[in-house]
Amino acid sequence: MTKASFKAGMLALATGYGRTLDEATTRVYFRILSPIADADWETAVDACLKSERWWPPPSVLLDYARPKLSPAAERAKFLVRAQEVYDAIVDKYERGEEVSRRYVLKTYGEAASVAFMIAGGASRFAWCEERDEVFRRKEFVENFAATVESEPTSMLPNGEHPALNWGEPDPEARLGRLKRGGTHDGV
Repeated sequence: MTKASFKAGMLALATGYGRTLDEATTRVYFRILSPIADADWETAVDACLKSERWWPPPSVLLDYARPKLSPAAERAKFLVRAQEVYDAIVDKYERGEEVSRRYVLKTYGEAASVAFMIAGGASRFAWCEERDEVFRRKEFVENFAATVESEPTSMLPNGEHPALNWGEPDPEARLGRLKRGGTHDGV
């Protein structure tokens, strides 16, 4: 974001909330919010002024600046993450490593753990006929997505989730690449 756009937005917020801005606050807000595009910054300021009763911290402004996804795009994010987790689990087995439900829970979160067990657990991942792999994958991905849709925090391993970064490429396009056999980054 440009400094001029930032200053205009901060002035609008200060006027709307009856606050006086000091240099330290302005510096902190700019450091955190500067990656936002000018148009998204204007959207965030307008949304705060319309919806928030109190002076917004940077996290609230960041939330308002995030592009809103359609339900289909939101689901595509979950499906992409499910494909990535599934591929990582299969990769561990193909390298001869054992994977337990506890490992999946700790590494990938509750949704992956539920999907892992519904898809057959360790025994079905350790040995699966090639013709049955597509069914195992489908079970895993669908159950992962269903679990996340009912409880979004179930996708969080140890409180973090890189796949939900709002700055990532279009999730529907990423899902298409995964279905065609590409990796999550399009390589």
